[in-house]
Amino acid sequence: MAHGVFPEFGPRKWLGSGHVMQQLKGRRASQPIGCRALLMQCRGDWAWQKWIFDWPAWNGGRICWRCLADNNDLNWRDCTCTAAWRATKRNHQDYMRVSSMAMAKISHLMGFPGFKMEYIVSDVLHCCDLGTTQDAIGNVLADWLRAIRKRDGWNKAAAIALLNDRLRQYRRQFRPPTAINRITAEMIQQRNKQPKLRAKGPETRHLVRFAVQLCLELLHINDDTRTQVRYRCVSALFEFYHAMNASPSDAVETKRWDGV
Repeated sequence: MAHGVFPEFGPRKWLGSGHVMQQLKGRRASQPIGCRALLMQCRGDWAWQKWIFDWPAWNGGRICWRCLADNNDLNWRDCTCTAAWRATKRNHQDYMRVSSMAMAKISHLMGFPGFKMEYIVSDVLHCCDLGTTQDAIGNVLADWLRAIRKRDGWNKAAAIALLNDRLRQYRRQFRPPTAINRITAEMIQQRNKQPKLRAKGPETRHLVRFAVQLCLELLHINDDTRTQVRYRCVSALFEFYHAMNASPSDAVETKRWDGV
């Protein structure tokens, strides 16, 4: 594909036991294919990448394949500009050299023409839609319910009913292509666990704008530092989805993001 011609050998050639391609494909060997292509991205969730590339697990001692971040001196939780792990970042050449010296498993994908370690990425579905975004929205919903109950003296059931009324208004106003019909207390926070929205990926993505609205309402209830930071974080998350050309829910431009 990189040279724009049909291959001369079958896949076994590249695994060490080559054979000349037969029949129709064999007659087309080395003939122009009409296009050129390269593998420029390998995207998946962490479990899949661990399986394919034999990389460390997210809860292991050293968790990253691109640096030496760990749970101790090179703590991965340190996201400052001066974090110690930043000095240990490595590129494709570093990865191949270290892996060869350690006689570690190297995926056959690394042998594809032009392919580099830098082209391996974690997908947004698992990192955000089923991860960070659900954490953010879950905390916003939990804080909103607490604030409403404290302000109005309501019980949990009444506050949940008001939340779902707000949700219906939101759906009528913005008409998100994928939306949750009803939110329950269990979807926001399960027993003995931190708040995290339980929903499907597309449902989560299209609730980001709703979370921004709730943050604005919280600012009117209690304009403290925590509330301001929460609003800025969720607003940045909303802008992040726009930067990917994937609207969290914009009724005017829904057609632009039909594939999301």
